[in-house]
Amino acid sequence: MTDPAHPEYRRLNQKRMAEIDAQPPEIRALVHEFNWTVVKAFLDCGVTKPKHIRHLINRVLDGASAYGNGAKPKMREMGLDQQ
Repeated sequence: MTDPAHPEYRRLNQKRMAEIDAQPPEIRALVHEFNWTVVKAFLDCGVTKPKHIRHLINRVLDGASAYGNGAKPKMREMGLDQQ
């Protein structure tokens, strides 16, 4: 169901937009920057402070780009130096 003219598509889209509009401005700014699916996952897991959500997203994205260029993760970053 990817046809924007389909009634169900429009209903779901309106519901999604209403959920976003009901959020505080700081959360809506995160949605604009990262998308609703990503931000909602943090909210669903109990991470509700915008600065915490932004920090976690940036840490994940920074780590993904660091390891994506062929670099090996450091033992400390993997938590393996604790064992």
